[in-house]
Amino acid sequence: MDMDDRRFLIALGVIVPGLSPSNFLVYMGMYKAMADGFKNLELQVILPIGIGGIVTILTLSKMIDYIFSKAYPQLFHFIMGVVLASTVMIVPTNYTGFTFLSYIACVLMLGLGVFLGAWMSKLEERYK
Repeated sequence: MDMDDRRFLIALGVIVPGLSPSNFLVYMGMYKAMADGFKNLELQVILPIGIGGIVTILTLSKMIDYIFSKAYPQLFHFIMGVVLASTVMIVPTNYTGFTFLSYIACVLMLGLGVFLGAWMSKLEERYK
């Protein structure tokens, strides 16, 4: 995958709700390089990503809006598939160093995430 494709994916992740550009970057092994480039204000990183992002947003935002208006369920399920697949691809598989306390913390964070999601959903329904 060349740099233009990567910029396209990053910008598409900004346009399409639910898609996470960071998942794509982690999977492609570019997240650290990009984050370091932004942290160090490297123009050879910032400019191509910025230009590619702006061009993609300007050219595809109306198209994505049109597709959502015509085929919302299909696009929604496609996005869910991409999100789930990209999440599975970046989940760590080496758990050396994990202690019992680490597992307890993970379960607690999962519970907290479920609670927050349910609470925000109720909040959304109340203020519609």
